[in-house]
Amino acid sequence: NVLVAYMPWEGYNSEDAVLISERLVYGDIYTSFHIRKYEIQTHVTSYGPERITNEIPHLKAYLLRNLDKNGIVMLGSWVETGDILVGKLTPQVAKESSYTPEDRLLRAILGIQVSTSKETCLKLPIGGRGRVIDVRWVQKKGVSSYNPEKIHVYISQKREIKVGDKVAGRHGNKGIISKILPRQDMPYLQDGRSVDMVFNPLGVPSRMNVGQIFECSLGLAGDLLGRHYRIAPFDERYEQEASRKLV
Repeated sequence: NVLVAYMPWEGYNSEDAVLISERLVYGDIYTSFHIRKYEIQTHVTSYGPERITNEIPHLKAYLLRNLDKNGIVMLGSWVETGDILVGKLTPQVAKESSYTPEDRLLRAILGIQVSTSKETCLKLPIGGRGRVIDVRWVQKKGVSSYNPEKIHVYISQKREIKVGDKVAGRHGNKGIISKILPRQDMPYLQDGRSVDMVFNPLGVPSRMNVGQIFECSLGLAGDLLGRHYRIAPFDERYEQEASRKLV
């Protein structure tokens, strides 16, 4: 559980700002795992089908280090921003200015169009990093421009709570983390315990969500008494207008 205080603290929790302790970071209390799916398709173009391969020209070797022999990232690989997840080449017609003498001869005598391949790999976008946890290659019969193959790559990323993240309660109260302080710099109780989170008290009447005050009070009472409470949703089952009288 988290020990919460309602008090101003040097302006760092004004408006919707929230001040938290480093204990929430080191204790992984608000640490979460995010799974993102990245997808690429292979089509049949007018110059030929696209190819999935690990042989991508003009790319540095370290960008291709996680690809298997088929050109798809291996399970368990740790990937960073810019790494290749799926290697793909798309055929295209080369410009005449880039023809070699041999290519010019073939076109002049046989009328053969010289084609090259363009790198159209699936790359991890900026800000992405994590562990590859699943790869799915959806192969279909009769691949065409209307029925492409698809490759799905799932990447798991561990995220710790940080400045700028939004936190919210079950009563509509929400705020942005403005500062993370060491435990010794946080406000503390009479028994020396430091609080974990500081909210602005002005955020309660302005948003009319006094339920968070009752929840915090009940939680503190349960902590001091060493007991756990399970509370059902308050649904006026005790008497009419019970909630209005309580407020």
